[in-house]
Amino acid sequence: MKQLLALIIITLISCGSSLEDTTINRITQDTICANSRFFGEIEICLPEIDGMTESYSYSQVKKRSDLFSYNNNTVLGLYLSKQNFSKLDNFENEGLDDYFKVYALNMLEGIEIGESKFKELEDLSKGNYIQKNWEDIEETILSGNTDLSLGRPVQIDSYKPTKNISTTIFIVKMMYGSEERISVLTLNMVRLKKTLIYYAYYKNYLNPKTIEQVRAKNDLFGYKLLEINN
Repeated sequence: MKQLLALIIITLISCGSSLEDTTINRITQDTICANSRFFGEIEICLPEIDGMTESYSYSQVKKRSDLFSYNNNTVLGLYLSKQNFSKLDNFENEGLDDYFKVYALNMLEGIEIGESKFKELEDLSKGNYIQKNWEDIEETILSGNTDLSLGRPVQIDSYKPTKNISTTIFIVKMMYGSEERISVLTLNMVRLKKTLIYYAYYKNYLNPKTIEQVRAKNDLFGYKLLEINN
């Protein structure tokens, strides 16, 4: 299981307020699945997200995304911001920001994930990352004097937006060409249709509001993903 968790975080690096479960029930149930991908025999419907375009079917996007994927995982979707999507002609050189990646681990294909198994995977993920309180490192992040190791995520929060989603938020120092940036990223385990898939959200850190914005947008994506696959 530790190898599984290591794989999840490698996949993650490569490429606001939580609501109650009843929020999902307030979203219309008449949504039509206009965009879907298969994980084994299970059809995963991909939600529409305002201001973003699901773009994995575009050859430029697929080629770049697959470079940072592995044979042991399946990319189901990649959501780009309007800014990144408008630059598809030079996509291989574009610095990405504000995007979602939806994927699944091939080793879990065909395995039914019940509530107890999902809880087991949640428990196994705890304590596997460097953990720090955001309040303790926020000042160093803002000042640019952070001692974060390049490419090594630091967990700053974990929570459950709903009973079928487990979310962890990380801060990580990344290199974009010759430029060093601090990014906020999330790792989300989602139990739907008796299987397990993952989604990750990536956002460059700009100011103290970034964490709140990441949490809100990340949670909304999860609610929509569950709702459309209900």
